[in-house]
Amino acid sequence: MFNLRTLNIIRISMKIFSSLGSNPYCWDSKRKCISVCSTLKRNVAFMLAVLVTGIQLCFLLYRLVQHSQELKSNFSFETMVWLLIWIIITIWPLVSFHNGWTKKKEVVSLFRGVRLLARYFEKEYPQARMKTGLGNLNTIDIHFLVVIWMGFTYVTAVFLMFFVAPGNLQYFYSVVDANNKSGKTDIIFVLFLLL
Repeated sequence: MFNLRTLNIIRISMKIFSSLGSNPYCWDSKRKCISVCSTLKRNVAFMLAVLVTGIQLCFLLYRLVQHSQELKSNFSFETMVWLLIWIIITIWPLVSFHNGWTKKKEVVSLFRGVRLLARYFEKEYPQARMKTGLGNLNTIDIHFLVVIWMGFTYVTAVFLMFFVAPGNLQYFYSVVDANNKSGKTDIIFVLFLLL
């Protein structure tokens, strides 16, 4: 169930998502298990991710209210739906951040308990094995690989959408005046985003 390949896939996914600041966990190499990471750097990165997501949600709510007050001639139902979709997509990570932060010790204990139970179960019933899906990958391997793939495709999709339609209401860049030809606004805005 939790063979070395499965633990390695979980370790890689933990490294990817913790390096992005999106979870308060780290991989304990000695125990081959997740653990709560209490370093200042990780806590600051996690809170920064929460702050940026909260600012994005406030911005989207502001744009929703702003667009709902548009005149009938400028009102677009499609834009309202897109803003609502982006609000829902932004609320989801905030809920995940909250659950990850408030239940971090329980999550680590649960992971360790499931590993212990799986080890005990495999010793007691050696003939019972987890079904394999693609190749030799078991269900847990496939799940974590899909989570990694979803993370990368989401980032890629948002990146591509920004370049295709940078003036859409869900982006901060939509606030910048498109008629400004000086380029100073663009440089200031990019510097602001880099901070």
